[in-house]
Amino acid sequence: MNTRYQIAMLMVAKGGGVRDITVGDCLELRETEARVHVHAGSGRSLFYNWLRQLGNFPTEAPTTLRDVSRHSGQVSAAELVDRHQLRCRPVRDLIVDDLTERQPSLDHNSLEDLSRTLARHFWADLERHHPGIGSLRLASTGRNDAAPGPRSADCPTAPQPRPRVLERTASTR
Repeated sequence: MNTRYQIAMLMVAKGGGVRDITVGDCLELRETEARVHVHAGSGRSLFYNWLRQLGNFPTEAPTTLRDVSRHSGQVSAAELVDRHQLRCRPVRDLIVDDLTERQPSLDHNSLEDLSRTLARHFWADLERHHPGIGSLRLASTGRNDAAPGPRSADCPTAPQPRPRVLERTASTR
């Protein structure tokens, strides 16, 4: 499979840009490819090496995907959240506690989806837009993230609506 295609698939499936791809995303892609594709090929993990060389992953990330020990079964709520490398530990712990509390009433796919929504699309998005944020107490900006900002030749970089913001807002409440 083409390396660029794999990176593009991660961007489309997870939302965001190349810099938003995590080690966990790469592992999910490889697991999906293993289930879907009947043929294995050499160089199928090259995309991971490219992303690692770009500096996308923390220094403690595995050198290659082969270095990651495969384990079967479902991962814990903490492991699901840690895929998204949240910087604020108290918020990370709050999300883990929330997911752990909800876990008995959810199937694992729903738990994964909720962890992705809360950790990646909610909190990691806030960390990306507000570096150093460490609290859920957010100042009101008066702006509606669901509405597109004005665009003109004078201001081509006006704010763009965040994808699926209303859907994600409802699931984080």
